[in-house]
Amino acid sequence: MAHQAEPHLTYGVRWELLPPPWEVNGLQASPSVNLGQLFDQNVANAKQGIGYEAIQPISFSLGGPANHGSGFYGFEKTDFCSAHFGGLHASI
Repeated sequence: MAHQAEPHLTYGVRWELLPPPWEVNGLQASPSVNLGQLFDQNVANAKQGIGYEAIQPISFSLGGPANHGSGFYGFEKTDFCSAHFGGLHASI
């Protein structure tokens, strides 16, 4: 009796839920500003020759679920991506 392995590939769409990470002992620090927006502003300023003195200072406060505060970022619920699965299918 002969065995034969056939390759197969399946495509699909995957949906991911990505909650922000948090510190479990209540020692999480959250910035006072959106760091992504701050970075974008720094890039725009640098292109115009403006230094860091034009950016507002960053302060931190206790955050995360243990402190009823904000997380590092919002709960990401809209991430869709391609999913492909491959392998060998054995037949007898």
